[in-house]
Amino acid sequence: MTEVVLKDGFAVKKSGQKNLFGQYHWQKRWFILIQKSSLVTLSYYEKKTDKVPKGQVKLSNKYIIREPEADENEKPHLFAVGPLVEDGATRTYFISCECDEDKLEWMEVLNAAIEGASAETALKRRSRASVKFTAHAKLDRMCSLQTGAKEEMYKDPEWRKQQWEELVSIAGRTDWKKHDVKDGVTVSRMGFNENQHAIIKVEGIVDAKMRLVYGFLQKSLTQGGKLDFPFRKEKVLEKISCKPSCSIVDCFHEIRNLPRTRPRCATVLKMAMPNHMTSRETCGLLITSVNHSKSTPSVKEAVRISVGVTGCVLEPVLEPVPTAAASTSNMDDSDEDEMDTEPMKTKMTFIMQVNLQGSLQRIVKASYKSGLLVIGMRSFYLNLVEHINNYVKIVDI
Repeated sequence: MTEVVLKDGFAVKKSGQKNLFGQYHWQKRWFILIQKSSLVTLSYYEKKTDKVPKGQVKLSNKYIIREPEADENEKPHLFAVGPLVEDGATRTYFISCECDEDKLEWMEVLNAAIEGASAETALKRRSRASVKFTAHAKLDRMCSLQTGAKEEMYKDPEWRKQQWEELVSIAGRTDWKKHDVKDGVTVSRMGFNENQHAIIKVEGIVDAKMRLVYGFLQKSLTQGGKLDFPFRKEKVLEKISCKPSCSIVDCFHEIRNLPRTRPRCATVLKMAMPNHMTSRETCGLLITSVNHSKSTPSVKEAVRISVGVTGCVLEPVLEPVPTAAASTSNMDDSDEDEMDTEPMKTKMTFIMQVNLQGSLQRIVKASYKSGLLVIGMRSFYLNLVEHINNYVKIVDI
């Protein structure tokens, strides 16, 4: 089996153990990433000419390559190689590069190798890193300008309608990737490298009238509802009554199951969109990041996350009306009108666009590619459908 050197070069590594003064120190090492068939090894040497490495990491899909958290960011151009889930036994390596472009190159080729890409693919991703670095810098500048432009734009009802139309447009795009279809639920995503946000879609059909599904979703966002979990620590900053009405809220979340992970906070617009205000007979819920003069993190060290146009789009599923005489013999005209105008099934599509920042964003991407997030999102969808069905049994009498 042929060994392929995917990348090598000098970088500075954080020591695994503390010195006599109880402090970690940083060591310059020569790193080599080698792929041999399905085996990927990251080795580091004290000198470039050494034959025996000071240490080795045998990489597998249990590892992720991530940005450091705020309290870990001790050096410039730093990234981390560590376990997807902290197990107390697997070490996390912190590596500081000479520049951001070199850092991105290391992260690209390491991610490709961990994902099981061929050596040829991994090398291509490494060679494209400089192009991506330039694109990311440009995107950062654009996002900064767009964020400033969004200041208090949410007060304009036309702007809120435009956000809804954008959500519907995203749901209807045909360039989704990695479709995973099971139990009537399709989970797919956009390319994780095309945008700062992870963009995921979960879609299926609910055997219920759209107005009933919409009513359930509205109730589910209230305190104690089935979808209130992102907002359990919310602070309402402003309520806007002009249609479509919305609320601006601060949300705060502690990350308890991931050690050394900072809390996350976000300022978002929450809006329910009725179908009489939309095109294409859609309705649903919308959430997106906004700026607000009163928004402040609940904890000073909290990391502010970004939520792109996100939410749930409902569309009626139009089915042919039965034409057999037997199917209509016992119906009066009003029954036939109701059947014609109110379909019995609803297409329910969830769109998630989120940048959790730092290590959490890397975990989202890694868990999707490993299949864990796909399983979780499908289970969430099916569980929600079950709750909708129970709700319909009660209210649709």
